[in-house]
Amino acid sequence: PAETPSGDAGQIRVTLNGEKLMLFGKPNGDPYYLMDLLKFSELDFQNLDKPVELRVNGEPGQFQEVIKDGDRVEIV
Repeated sequence: PAETPSGDAGQIRVTLNGEKLMLFGKPNGDPYYLMDLLKFSELDFQNLDKPVELRVNGEPGQFQEVIKDGDRVEIV
């Protein structure tokens, strides 16, 4: 079964690097993936001088990992 917050039409709430973030449903109905959150991370991916660490709920994350309501994401 699809995980959709009741009454929120596909909205999910996540914590990204300690800040609350509301994501609205994608027009095509696809889920959000960890890679979708990169643009909210404020990292300059054109000028990185060290590796980027991806974590979801305290565990190592993958770019194609589906992000769910309530997840805690770190992109540092």
